[in-house]
Amino acid sequence: MADTDKGKAASELSINYIKSPQYREMTCDGALGGITSKNKIWMALYAERHPLPRVLTYKAVATDEPNAVRIDETGPPLRVESKEGVIRHVEFSTYMTLEVAQALHKWLGERIAQLTPNSSK
Repeated sequence: MADTDKGKAASELSINYIKSPQYREMTCDGALGGITSKNKIWMALYAERHPLPRVLTYKAVATDEPNAVRIDETGPPLRVESKEGVIRHVEFSTYMTLEVAQALHKWLGERIAQLTPNSSK
């Protein structure tokens, strides 16, 4: 810093955001969490979907080629092997202080107000 700048408060500060090599985007269908023993807020975000089948069994139809068959997918599968219920894929968890949670709460409230019709601005 030059001598002429000593004692002068900075009027601007640039913050650079750098994406992690693991960065990716995901949908968020919900969250779960609680308070940790260190008084931080734990939050895990998840995406919800139906289970993918492990196995679908269809009727096999012979073709004109020797030892060749094709699958008849004109109707539903004869058998489906799959998990029951709904899958909640937890993508990541985060731990935050009360102050960070309050700032996140405020930020989300502002975004919600932007999307809410007839909200006071």
